[in-house]
Amino acid sequence: MDARGSVETRGSGRAWAALLLVVPVVLGFLVFRPGFSPDPDAGYHLGCAELYAEHGWVRDFPWLGFTALGPSFPNVHLLQHLVLVPVALLFEPVRGLGAAMVLLASALALSLYLVLRRWRVPGAAAWAVLGSFASNYLVVCHTSLRGGALFSILLVWFVDAVWSRSVKRTLFLAWLSVYAYVGAPFLVAVALVFTLVQWAWERRADLRLLGATVAGLLAGMVVNPFWPDHWAHTGHELLSVFAEPTSPMLRGGEWLPIDSKVLAGIAGPILAAWFVVLVVQAGRGRRLSVGAAAGLVVAGGLFGATLLSGAKILYLFLLVSALFVPLLASELGPWPRWAVALALVLGLGNAAWNVRYRYHSRDRFPPAEDYRELAKVLERESEEGELVLAPWDDFGGLFLFDRRNTYAAGLNMEFLQRTDPQRYSAYCYLFAGQVEDPARVLRAQFGTRWIVVRREPRGPADQMLLKRLQGVEFDEIASSAPSFRLFRAR
Repeated sequence: MDARGSVETRGSGRAWAALLLVVPVVLGFLVFRPGFSPDPDAGYHLGCAELYAEHGWVRDFPWLGFTALGPSFPNVHLLQHLVLVPVALLFEPVRGLGAAMVLLASALALSLYLVLRRWRVPGAAAWAVLGSFASNYLVVCHTSLRGGALFSILLVWFVDAVWSRSVKRTLFLAWLSVYAYVGAPFLVAVALVFTLVQWAWERRADLRLLGATVAGLLAGMVVNPFWPDHWAHTGHELLSVFAEPTSPMLRGGEWLPIDSKVLAGIAGPILAAWFVVLVVQAGRGRRLSVGAAAGLVVAGGLFGATLLSGAKILYLFLLVSALFVPLLASELGPWPRWAVALALVLGLGNAAWNVRYRYHSRDRFPPAEDYRELAKVLERESEEGELVLAPWDDFGGLFLFDRRNTYAAGLNMEFLQRTDPQRYSAYCYLFAGQVEDPARVLRAQFGTRWIVVRREPRGPADQMLLKRLQGVEFDEIASSAPSFRLFRAR
């Protein structure tokens, strides 16, 4: 099969594009099964969409009043929340979580397909589907409703704009990305790589693309409804990636180094695909285009950054690989039919394995229904506006169903540490099980009588905290939420 020969003829183009339906069908099968457990941050994002749908503009965030989000709300995911407003209006929360995940992940697969087709890559639909399921981590991300979900879609189109040398589209997409994700400045590195490779290949550099990226990001930061608070918030978020955390609770798991065996399991198939195309390129000695060479550098840089950082950068490596492995494979054609067939069989087997992994993997978080049941108990037992102390990573799930109460910490512990170091320390010691008199700390530091813990301890700290809460200073409130226990200080 000639790599430049069109697999998608005019008569069969729609049939090939229909392959994309595999993505929403498979993801729907995963997220709508009984007991499915999304990442609790998903509850935060859908909950914010409900706020915009029900109350209009959200000026502050009293649900995390002690944190940097409280008095002024620099919503760095504004665009994603607005995009999800129709989902919030059409579905009840549990179904809405699944619908939002399927919608955004399917839009990402469609974007991969359309961009690959614009680049004249044969089999664009097949590449888009197999790329969407190329790693078990990608499947987990597609079924999590992460903060960068919409940004991932914009990133695909931004790469196309730069690689197509469209200054206007580059400017527009960089501008739009600021409203979608705090990590939008990453786009400067992408545009810079393309500019440098262009200079090395063509002995000229069109600085307009880099300038358009910078101008778009600045425009988004200046023409911004959260001016000027979002400047400080964005700066703190980006710097916290490089700062040495004073406590493990300040460094999310996505920034922790990845064990080599885990990395091989997550990225092994994509690394193998890169190995094949690079060996073939070296053997044939074929000069790559500017776009393919720049894509190779971007992917290589992201993989190197993954080794130094963690899973958040790994996701970007996997995503851009879904674009650039097909591009390089296309330029290195023609490929023998047996090689195409073998690649297809291996790709399908890998995709099936990754979907199976997500289906059978033990979820780290409770099902959404458990958060809803706990919210019902709080509505019955607590006064409106009371603060509830809960594990910080359970905030999103609780927020989706309970906006009567407020919470001490959530989303990112750095938000609490930044604005209230004393409460942050008290919170850390409390949930580490190191406070001998939890009732006194609840009243003195947080002005509350309520604390939520997991029913199944996640470690020695949870076990110690549970032991202290079962003393004479607390009453346990009966709860139908299987994953949680609720205590009230006397």
